[in-house]
Amino acid sequence: MIQSIDYNGHVPTPPAGFTTGWAENYDGEEFSYCTGPRATSGTVTVETFWSIPGGIEYHITNDRHADNGIFNENELIELSRLIREVAAATKATTAENFGIKICTTCNEGKTLDQFSKHISNRDGLQSHCKDCAAEYYAKGKGGDNA
Repeated sequence: MIQSIDYNGHVPTPPAGFTTGWAENYDGEEFSYCTGPRATSGTVTVETFWSIPGGIEYHITNDRHADNGIFNENELIELSRLIREVAAATKATTAENFGIKICTTCNEGKTLDQFSKHISNRDGLQSHCKDCAAEYYAKGKGGDNA
């Protein structure tokens, strides 16, 4: 899963607890990346990486098999738990440290000024971005009134 992040012309600083490094893409261009939350159970590992060109990436491996794509029933159950654990840690870290929030409608990372205020939410902002809210209301609150 790759998640785009809108920077509005600035490069966010890495979140606390992430390790920053530099790498080259296939075209030989350098880019910055951060390794993030990771969870392991037995031979199954879920890792997160964040880079400027790719956003948040979740890498899943199973060291028991050479192709990493084979999981037995118990490993799949454990994989589900690991993904939830890492995804929850990644979202919290992203919003708090990057000044970026994930819209629950379009599932894109956007800067905090792209969300309307909502005082009863923990972060004081709506869960959906202004663009998604405008589209929702333009369609007659979710109907097909186009």
